[in-house]
Amino acid sequence: MPSPAPGTQLTAAPLSFARIDTFELKSDARFDPQGDPKGGGAYITKQDITLRAHVSNIVRLDAVASQCGSCGAVQASVTPEENGNAEVTLHLPATGIVYVVTAYGVLGVDYPLPTGGLVNSGGEPLISGGSIRVKAIP
Repeated sequence: MPSPAPGTQLTAAPLSFARIDTFELKSDARFDPQGDPKGGGAYITKQDITLRAHVSNIVRLDAVASQCGSCGAVQASVTPEENGNAEVTLHLPATGIVYVVTAYGVLGVDYPLPTGGLVNSGGEPLISGGSIRVKAIP
């Protein structure tokens, strides 16, 4: 790879360049409009779920399932393939409970973090890629 010309300054790609194009449930499930008592419905599925995403310019995809924003969560991570496809499996701890599963794209330490941007507990900058509500059945 050639070196940049003298006086040329390299800049990081804009934040909008890193993205999660799709985030969806791959596991067999049925959508129940009454599945979430708080409204909005939920996908009814087994405790082990597989999620897939198509991403651009992220180093890792984290899928986090929690019952609420401040409750304990389960998490699984995967490095996307070269073509941007990522598939991750989570085990939901309990049945009969609605979990919100959220996708986060880890941008890496060299990515500039915008003011007020998301970071994980390790200080890595993140982008959010949407959420899916799921309810496991026995």
